[in-house]
This record gives sequence, structure tokens and C-alpha cells, in this order.
Amino acid sequence: MTKSISRLIVGLVVIVLLLSIGINGIQRKRLVDYTERVTTIENTNTQLLTSIENKDAKLVLSDAEILTLRDKNTELESENHVLKIREGHLQASLATISASVDNIPPDSSYAFLKAVYPYKGLLEYSFNKKQVKGIHVTYLENLTLKGLGVNLQEQINNCASRLAVVGTISGELQGQVDILKSEKKDYEEIIVNKSTKNSLLSKQVKKEKRKKTVYKVTTGIAAALVILIAL
Repeated sequence: MTKSISRLIVGLVVIVLLLSIGINGIQRKRLVDYTERVTTIENTNTQLLTSIENKDAKLVLSDAEILTLRDKNTELESENHVLKIREGHLQASLATISASVDNIPPDSSYAFLKAVYPYKGLLEYSFNKKQVKGIHVTYLENLTLKGLGVNLQEQINNCASRLAVVGTISGELQGQVDILKSEKKDYEEIIVNKSTKNSLLSKQVKKEKRKKTVYKVTTGIAAALVILIAL
């Protein structure tokens, strides 16, 4: 074998080795890039899962709060039911005051008025029987109407409290909807990330296969050239 041919073969061996080294360098860089991207995806998914766990914890607390609010609303509804029953009794009492006073003697009405107005002083004014009964009726009706006024105000307050509770429950439920929507986005992002990771893995496997093929070819060529040099 002439020197020129030997030098050519040596040159080819060097070129093959340099190409092999260059290809390996590129592949190492790609492997580093692949590892970094996969690590980033895994870290992102871990953060998303942690975020979902925190949101689930908020949902549990919200459920407990809603349960408490519903119990409070049930309590208020029971109180309102009692107030309505009391209102019915007061309305019935108001309707029968006049008739009930008519059934008692005027002296009893007079004694009643003296008891409810225990003011000291001379009895300077005279009233007939109907006037005494009328004053008696007016006093009892006024007292009952005051009771009705208080009862109705308590019902108004009760309704306001129930509206506030229902409003708070509505806010909690809307908050849960927002949390669930946010979790849905997190899960969708996790799925996309996993799909991206699988795609990267599939590409990397193909690259590894090509790398092995290139390695076999270059080493085979190099070996053949070395043998030729030896000859």
C-alpha cells in the first residue's frame, strides 16, 4: 500500500472520528436539553398538583362553612315559624278584644283601668259605662297592636338574617365553582404537560436508536479503515 493511500485512509479515519465526536457532542447537548425540559414539566406538574390539593382543602372548609350556614338558616326558619304562630295568636286576640270586654261588668273594666294606670290623685272626671269599656278595649287593642308591631319587626329582622345567610351560602357556592374551574384548568395543563413529556420521550427514544445506528456505522467504518491501514 502506498504512502499516499495510507495517508488518505488515516485522514478518513480522523474525519470519521471527528464526525463521531461532533455527533456525540450534539446528541449530548440534545440530551441535556431534553432532561431540562422534562424536569421543568415534572416540576410544573408537581406544583399544579400541590395547587389542586390546596384548592381541595379550601373546598372542604367551604363545605363545612356551608353546612354551618344551612343549620343557621334552618334555625332562623324555625324561629320565623314561631313568630308567625305568635302573630296569628295576636291577630286572633285583637279580633276578640271588644267582644270579651263586652262580656265583663263595667266595674271590672274600671278596676282594670285603675290597676294599669296606678297614678295618684283625685278622681275628677266621670265616665259612663260605655266610655269605661271603650277605654278598656282601646288599652287592650293598643297593647296587642304593640305586640303585633314587635312581632312583625322581629319577622322582618328574621327575613333579613335569612337573606344574609342565603347570600353568604350563594357566595360560598360561587367560590366553589371558581375553585373547581381553576382545578379544571390545572388538570388540563397537567394533561398537556404529560402529553408533551410523552412526545419528548418518544422523540428521544428515536434519537437514541439513531445514535446507536450512527455509532455502529462510524465504528464499523473506522475499524475497516484501521484494518486497511494495518494491511
